[in-house]
Amino acid sequence: MNEFFYNLGWLIRFFELLIICFLILKFWKHRFSLFFGGKDSLKTIDDHELHSCFLTALCTLLFYFIGVETSAYIMSLPMEKFALRRVFYFSKLVIMASFMATLYILHSIRGCLFSRVAKSIGYLSMFSVSLHMMQLVARGYFDFNGLSPLYQFSVMFINVMAFMVIAIYSVKLMIKTKFDSYKELVK
Repeated sequence: MNEFFYNLGWLIRFFELLIICFLILKFWKHRFSLFFGGKDSLKTIDDHELHSCFLTALCTLLFYFIGVETSAYIMSLPMEKFALRRVFYFSKLVIMASFMATLYILHSIRGCLFSRVAKSIGYLSMFSVSLHMMQLVARGYFDFNGLSPLYQFSVMFINVMAFMVIAIYSVKLMIKTKFDSYKELVK
């Protein structure tokens, strides 16, 4: 099972690389208008979708790395087992709630509509919060470890799905951009 999770970790890193390439390319092209462009720069549905996906990809990567580093730090704390479990799962809940709040606030400030990617990531985040809450109660308060295999698989599945949703949009957008530029050359 550990080999499966190890290989899945490499798949997540691949999706992270695709998303980072997407963020760099889009930021290079649009500069700061992705953050501070105002509602005037959002003229079409495609503009809304691009800005929403950019914000979603940025928040997803940022909070993923925050979660990984926070988890590693908490696991290194010299605490009693149950207290450590409670702090660990509660921190996961706080990070996911902060992620969802940040995503909503950035969309509100930017004035863009939620894309299908942002909605999908939001739904996956709600499912993730439910899993963390389940583990907090089961392992942190009742010392019941029977749900741990389900939890481990589900969290890994959610992470892969989240990165896959963003990476698929990124690849589709890059292909569409290349196809559109090719069509202009042919004319």
